[in-house]
Amino acid sequence: MKLSLLRGIILASSLAFIGLTLAGCGVEGKYSDQTGMINLELQSGGKATLGAMGQAEPCTYKTDGDKVDITCHGETTTFTKQSDGSLAPPAGAMIGLLKKK
Repeated sequence: MKLSLLRGIILASSLAFIGLTLAGCGVEGKYSDQTGMINLELQSGGKATLGAMGQAEPCTYKTDGDKVDITCHGETTTFTKQSDGSLAPPAGAMIGLLKKK
C-alpha cells in the first residue's frame, strides 16, 4: 500500500514537472521587428510588455497551439508562432514579423 502511494506521488510530481517545463519553453522571451523599433517581451504568467519607439505598455498574452493572443488596452491581436520561433502578425497588420532575440 505504501509503495503504490509513493509511486503515485512520484508519477504525479514527474508529470507536473514535465508540464511546467513544456509550458515554459513555448513563446516566453524577447522579440523585435526588423527595424528594432517594435519590441515585445512575453513573460511567465501571461504578462507581456509591448514597446515602440521607447514607450513601453503593459499587456497580457495567452497561447492556443501556434496562436498567441496579445492584448493591450483591451484590444487583442493574434500572432502565429512560426517554425523558427518568430511571431507572424495577422495579414494587413501595421507591424512586421517579430523575431525572437
